[in-house]
Amino acid sequence: MFSYRHAFHAGSHADILKHLTLIHLVEYLQEKPAALTIVDTHAGAGIYSLADEFASVSKEAEGGIFRLLKYKESGEPHSRKCSKLFRLQFG
Repeated sequence: MFSYRHAFHAGSHADILKHLTLIHLVEYLQEKPAALTIVDTHAGAGIYSLADEFASVSKEAEGGIFRLLKYKESGEPHSRKCSKLFRLQFG
């Protein structure tokens, strides 16, 4: 049986895509005045350290969140769009 541990993949490019998609989906659904309930049936621990042993083995965050952070800090024209993700993810 295949065993999956998200700690190895936290912060990867796929993780970023998933979170951006969820952000846009929830924002779109909130445009309607009706009540909205969201249940995440596949949620993991919720917080993963990108400096722990698991993340340092795969180094997937380097091509994901760390690359996006570097782009955000670059000051390039579209880098401001990254601010929303960082604000939502990291407070």
